[in-house]
Amino acid sequence: MLLNTAMKRRLYLIEFLAKQQRWWPLEEAAAHLNCSTKTLITDVNYINEEMEEYLHIDISKVRGIKAHPMKSNKINNIYQNIIQNSNEFQFIEQVFLYPNQDAEYWINKLFLSEATFYRLVNSTAKALKRRGLKLERKPFRITAPDERWVRFFYQSYFLEAYGSAKWPFDIERQQLVCFVMRTSTDFDILWDDHEIIEYAYLLMVTIIRASQGFTLSEAIYAEEDDLLDHLIQSNHSYSEKFASTNYQLVSKWYRETSRTVFHEYYNWDNQQNRKYVFRRLLNGF
Repeated sequence: MLLNTAMKRRLYLIEFLAKQQRWWPLEEAAAHLNCSTKTLITDVNYINEEMEEYLHIDISKVRGIKAHPMKSNKINNIYQNIIQNSNEFQFIEQVFLYPNQDAEYWINKLFLSEATFYRLVNSTAKALKRRGLKLERKPFRITAPDERWVRFFYQSYFLEAYGSAKWPFDIERQQLVCFVMRTSTDFDILWDDHEIIEYAYLLMVTIIRASQGFTLSEAIYAEEDDLLDHLIQSNHSYSEKFASTNYQLVSKWYRETSRTVFHEYYNWDNQQNRKYVFRRLLNGF
């Protein structure tokens, strides 16, 4: 996890109190967190000040501590608050938006000393390595043996950081949602509303990464266009909208989309299912 020790402990405290709706003596709660009662009180005060919109923890010298009942969406808001205020997570997000910058750029942008910045870089690199990703430093950018690993990672990141209520990109979300819904429906794939948002994030990440030059492998590009590729290309109105944004569509943007957003189709074990869907497509293509 990329959070520092203090934020990890505070997050564990929130999760612990959310599950255990009762008063906890200070000594007992501190023992669960493996910290002193003084540190526990400091953490409670921090949470009450910085996250008062979502959570309040009562504290008493006699009874101990107890969190007010929390709804699941409030806990999600807390996660988002922590991510958006973490230097490590903000660095990961900014590297995605502005790859190929040098150390001096990031030290100035994050307002960090050189020593603090390189500690952040080292911890981030270790966390990414555990996920099969590499943080390159000259210049700074995130890569992987398969570009799609990076895209799936960022899809998960943006879902955690912003959820379905917020949208951090300058392309209107509804444009991507409509594209995903139309293509999946034409291809006879049924996704619920939450899944549609997930794949809209993945499509947005794909558009940005490809426009930055992080494209799929030559082997994937060498494959012949299939019916899904043709189906995606047929959505001219959406491709024209994307092309008018700040992100330049690569020549085979449809291949980037089909092999990333609809990657699960190409991993199906049952080839008969694929043939069945293709036959349905042929009938209405």
